[in-house]
Amino acid sequence: MWRAGFNHRQQYRIHQFLWLSAGLVVVALLLLEGRRVYERAEQTRLDVLVQTLQSSASSLRQRWELDGRPARQQLDGIAYEFTRLGWPVVRRDGALDCEKIWILLSSRQQPVPYQGFIVQGDDNKRQNQTCFYEINDKKWVALFYESETIHINGFLTLGVNL
Repeated sequence: MWRAGFNHRQQYRIHQFLWLSAGLVVVALLLLEGRRVYERAEQTRLDVLVQTLQSSASSLRQRWELDGRPARQQLDGIAYEFTRLGWPVVRRDGALDCEKIWILLSSRQQPVPYQGFIVQGDDNKRQNQTCFYEINDKKWVALFYESETIHINGFLTLGVNL
């Protein structure tokens, strides 16, 4: 009788251990898949942001064409000028004003937040400057002008300090 009770308890514990193990495996798989989904969602968010910036720049360029190619314009209190090919650019003391460019090109309802930005480039050649915007940890957007044309790239960095 005592032996039968012991076997019953042992079987019950083995049964609980198996269910607990199966549950932990399911949780681990869900965490791994959740991380992959999150990374894909973040990459999609970055891609949409880059497309929004490019679309805004294209829209301002079209407006430049329709308005007779003026040298300067103003939108939402931001005065901006154009490159020879009509791409919008905001400068302060001859250098790119990364903060104002971001506000000008990001969403019209409310500018998309970023953690910070870095301006890199040759101080002697102000046209070779690049604005690097940190969207969140390890995700950056680069905005620069090359051959009088705006270029916007979204990319991931892994532990790279700009």
